[in-house]
Amino acid sequence: IYLQGGTTEHTHGITSTLLSTLAVRSGHIRDSLLLRRAEQDVPVGELAAVPLG
Repeated sequence: IYLQGGTTEHTHGITSTLLSTLAVRSGHIRDSLLLRRAEQDVPVGELAAVPLG
């Protein structure tokens, strides 16, 4: 599960709610998803069915 905003403020600071950090956080999430897919060697169309935890 990836969270953005007020739910992460206590662990990532008040700046986690700023829109200016949204693009950076989105990039981190994308990188994480692509890495998981590469590690599991799952075709793109089947990514939604892969358990992430």
